[in-house]
Amino acid sequence: MEALKRAEKGDAVMLAQVLDKCSENTQIALTVLLSIGAMCGDGRDAPARRVEFGAGGALPRVVMAMRARTGDAELQGAGIMAMHALAIDNHKNTAALGEAGAAETITAAMTAHPTDGALQAAGCKAIKVLAVDPQNVHELGCCGSCGAVVHAMHGFPQDRDVQYHACWAIFKLAALPEARRDQIVIVFR
Repeated sequence: MEALKRAEKGDAVMLAQVLDKCSENTQIALTVLLSIGAMCGDGRDAPARRVEFGAGGALPRVVMAMRARTGDAELQGAGIMAMHALAIDNHKNTAALGEAGAAETITAAMTAHPTDGALQAAGCKAIKVLAVDPQNVHELGCCGSCGAVVHAMHGFPQDRDVQYHACWAIFKLAALPEARRDQIVIVFR
């Protein structure tokens, strides 16, 4: 519990380590992921926090926490939002998330929870941010992210957040190497 109290005060390394220790407690994992997303998403200190969390080992731990709880839509959404927040304007974190398997993890969450509009919007938003890294673009193409984004668009035609972020994600994914553009075309047919 002491670790969680220190983590709540913003200790990036401690917060990342709490994710390792809460394998049995989904509520703590959810709280940690929401905290990471909040601290890194907005605010004057957000860019420095992103660097801190990247250096503190949070990136692969966020992915692992999501993979350990695939059936929990709320936790999946919080994990996706944390990944998005960690990757904003931070190419080092974006690449590290890709190496940790973020593309596959986000796509799996979107596929597993197709009726959760907030999760679908967050997934499209995170894919858009991850797609600034060429290796991530390749991984996103290989794991079916194009299809997940298009399914989100079809599943939520009136949801402005889903539609907006999905369009941007498809735009970013269009930078796929020539061999992968066929996936985008096939998905739209």
